[in-house]
Amino acid sequence: MASFGAPDRARDFAIVGRRALDAEAFRNAVATHLSGRVGSNRDVLVFVHGFNTGFDEARFRLAQIVTDGGFNGVPVLFTWPSKGSLFGYGSDREAATASRDAMEHLLLDLAALPDVGKVHVLAHSMGSWLAMEALREVAIAGHPDLDGHLGDIILAAPDIDQGVFRQQVERLGPGAHISVFAATNDRALGLSGFLAERPRLGAIDSTSPDGRAALEGLGVHVIDLTRDSVGLIGHATYASVPEVIRGIGAEIGASRAGDRNRQAVLGGEPDAPQFEKLPAPVVATPLPAPQAPAIAVP
Repeated sequence: MASFGAPDRARDFAIVGRRALDAEAFRNAVATHLSGRVGSNRDVLVFVHGFNTGFDEARFRLAQIVTDGGFNGVPVLFTWPSKGSLFGYGSDREAATASRDAMEHLLLDLAALPDVGKVHVLAHSMGSWLAMEALREVAIAGHPDLDGHLGDIILAAPDIDQGVFRQQVERLGPGAHISVFAATNDRALGLSGFLAERPRLGAIDSTSPDGRAALEGLGVHVIDLTRDSVGLIGHATYASVPEVIRGIGAEIGASRAGDRNRQAVLGGEPDAPQFEKLPAPVVATPLPAPQAPAIAVP
């Protein structure tokens, strides 16, 4: 995204097209992009933005993560109607709460597509709470692992009460693969915890006795970004440090057993070390209603 003037398509992210899609057309569009792909290129990455984040900022953030992380599957942006204001925390919390069912439907729709591989979820800040609540609803509905399609769950600076998180994880079951990017010097989460009088997951110190006790038995992988903190507030470090973004890409793009035969499908040797990289699609849907969550494929 250009800071000033018109974007340079050789260096900046730019919007080059837009088309409206209803729910059925959206599913068909994603299915079309998945068709013919093999291995981990059949995966979908669902990104959920956080507090005080508008639609434009969210889609450019996803474009950055996909590009810098080297993700070769299909990226999907789940947007919810954030007020886009530092003083709109309460309003955003209500909007995130109202968006849980929509995200649940999205996850189930993606998992039901005929050619889909794994469905990964990357969520930031308040979006982490929304994502975990939607996954909890999916589990209650009888699909705790999205019928075998649930991939990595990555929570960046999650604004989630630690006790609530335990309940969410226990509902998902022991098979969930969850990573948490945390920082003890995240000032946004420090304020959130102070106001709620409850510690937030994204500010946990996994090396302390209290931190270890909070995570005990959950099987959650915690990555401490305290030393890598960027900016005065330190709430978006996960997307500001190149090594972290590359780590996210490596995590969700890691080769699986079925990938060994990818080149055989493409006409090469089964064990060839280099795989063809397929481009990500450019598709989007608008907000279906003034206060309804939106789904997009950037």
